[in-house]
Amino acid sequence: MSHGPQLTVSAFFSVVVLLLCSNPVIGRWGPRDGDGHDLALQGKAVVHAGHRLERAIVPDYATARKAHLIGKNEDVICLPKSPALPLPEDDATFTFGQANIQGWAIFYQSNYSVAFVKPKCVVPGHVLVMPLKSTKRILDMQPEELADLFLTAQHVQRGMELFHGVSSSMIAVQDGPDAGQSIQHVHVHIMPRRPNDFKENDEVYDELNKHDKEPAAGWRTKEEMKKEADELRPFFKSL
Repeated sequence: MSHGPQLTVSAFFSVVVLLLCSNPVIGRWGPRDGDGHDLALQGKAVVHAGHRLERAIVPDYATARKAHLIGKNEDVICLPKSPALPLPEDDATFTFGQANIQGWAIFYQSNYSVAFVKPKCVVPGHVLVMPLKSTKRILDMQPEELADLFLTAQHVQRGMELFHGVSSSMIAVQDGPDAGQSIQHVHVHIMPRRPNDFKENDEVYDELNKHDKEPAAGWRTKEEMKKEADELRPFFKSL
């Protein structure tokens, strides 16, 4: 079954690394990468053929040369996410395509991105990450904005998995109207997944395409959304 040009996070991370490889940067991935245990970034991740990710510390990366860090198709650099910024006031307003996001809905903010709760969810814990700058398509984003968006999405994914006690997520970007985008502003869907949450796994794509285009049933109140955001704020601050 074809679901149109749904975009994958792995593809975007590859683009981000290529865009920013001119600057030596370092990050941290642990030997249990992907299970939600490594929440910080501090060091260099090196992939060797036939082996899992191994952590290596680079003492003075500011003076290291790109050739030394990247190597020849062997080493992979993990980028450091932006530090979390103070959250906005509840009455602050952020443009989100044709809509607005109020400050009370935001539970995490970085230099270029925010994460917020949404009025209608495909699964419990379904949240969005968007760039602060009004941008319709990923193709329109600057490298530093793109890097920040997906590093923030990764951080939010791990946090939401920990918060909901799950070990899987669906990450999706509907980039353009033919891909199902209804809000003309780049945004990343973070959806914690649970065993058997859909009869057929691919049903989640159909639900994503139609969930916010249907009548009022299932839409949450401001009070319900704010309650979720108020619970997520201190949780993400503690990560």
